[in-house]
Amino acid sequence: MGPLDTLRRLINDKHTPGYAAVVDARDDQVCWIEALVRYLHWQDFAVLVDLVFSGSGWRRRSVVGKTMKFADIEFEDTINAESYQVKSRSTLAEFRAYAGPVQPGRFPETLLRRPLA
Repeated sequence: MGPLDTLRRLINDKHTPGYAAVVDARDDQVCWIEALVRYLHWQDFAVLVDLVFSGSGWRRRSVVGKTMKFADIEFEDTINAESYQVKSRSTLAEFRAYAGPVQPGRFPETLLRRPLA
């Protein structure tokens, strides 16, 4: 494949067979990982989440493997001075009960792994 062929391929947004194979392999890998994560015990899942967030520069404020009344995990972004709580599951009533007693500015965001019931 010469330079002119490469230029035509790039102009026409055509990928090489090697690139397409890499993208397909990555998609397959993501599907397998998603399937395997479903088998993790909740405490192992908490450790995995902790590893992902800490590898991204976040600091965990809560104890690994323990749950709290309103959150499963608390993270802190030390650069932006923001805090986030992660709750693996909740109901709308639980969320409303939580939203009332939280002090304004203490936790600007609450992340839910699953949508509210």
